[in-house]
Amino acid sequence: MIYLSFVDLSLNNGQGRYAFEILKQLQLYSVGEEITVLIPSTKFDLNIKPSKNMRFIYLPQKKERSLFRHFINQLYIVLYLFILRKHHSKIVFSLKPMAFSTLFLKLLKYRVVLLVEGDVNRTLNRLVHGYKLKLGHYILKKNLNLADLIIPAYSKAKHWCESNLKHNIQIKQIRCGVNYSSISIINHSNQSNSIKIGYVGSFNQRHCLNLLVEAVSLNETIQVLLIGDGPTRDHILQLIDKFSVSDRITWVGEVPNYKLSEVLSSCTHGWGVTSNKDWSVPIKVYEYLAMGITPIFKECIDFHFITENKLGYALKANYDLYDIVVLFNNLKLHKNDKNFMRKTVCKYCNWSFFAHEIYDFFKSS
Repeated sequence: MIYLSFVDLSLNNGQGRYAFEILKQLQLYSVGEEITVLIPSTKFDLNIKPSKNMRFIYLPQKKERSLFRHFINQLYIVLYLFILRKHHSKIVFSLKPMAFSTLFLKLLKYRVVLLVEGDVNRTLNRLVHGYKLKLGHYILKKNLNLADLIIPAYSKAKHWCESNLKHNIQIKQIRCGVNYSSISIINHSNQSNSIKIGYVGSFNQRHCLNLLVEAVSLNETIQVLLIGDGPTRDHILQLIDKFSVSDRITWVGEVPNYKLSEVLSSCTHGWGVTSNKDWSVPIKVYEYLAMGITPIFKECIDFHFITENKLGYALKANYDLYDIVVLFNNLKLHKNDKNFMRKTVCKYCNWSFFAHEIYDFFKSS
């Protein structure tokens, strides 16, 4: 089997963790299956045990983000796909914008499992315009229709896949999981019985940290702990100063996954809200539950098991600042059993589900 990814598996963001965790499970449940991992050079060491049945081929690192460098990288992948076909007939890869290299998979008669993790339309619209955008959509749809099995991570991704398929292809939705070995139930160090909202992740527009800061400025008691970094960091820090809430909002930068439970030990709630324009489902919401932290999120069908079990707070679709302020004014310290929260999310969200589905599919086809 070939495992192909276009992202850096060592990065602690949603895409990196998704690609890394699935690879780890494929290795764990491989039962003698030889896996060739074809990935970009990583920024940090991969925390994965070496094994005889897994080898890594690293693509040249992109020194600058340009279509030319992307084109060269894609040609490298095409070359490897031709060479590796002598030893492999199966491939697993994530759908990414402008990835034309995978269009050769059917020509080479690979069996294809396609992972759909993110909002590829949003990413494509952000990267290119004009004729390049049309070309990008053409490549996306071609890649989608060459798959034998498609695994989307959430409902809206599944609906998007179904609306762009030209013929009947098997689709199996599997939620993103949680690395339960590195994330433990927190022992609250918050002795004041006050509300403290934690956030873990990238600082970008779709996570609505600007609304979080402004809503906190309209509430006199709530505190916030921000963990992560990203393109909107400076803007968020400026907003904290602008609204004079630096005494209640703390930014600590990036933190390794294995330290998250410790750093978040003072938090009672977790911010997992995304913008109204975004239809992704943040992994962090599941991670908050696994730590025993009550999540705050935008309402969607993928989170129904959370609301049904009264384990979190859901903002209505098309919410605004007023809705967040009202929610904050009604936040309470939940007395939920943390073990029950963890068991519930484990029942619905487990990375091992990906490996079982992929191996079962290849065995049956």
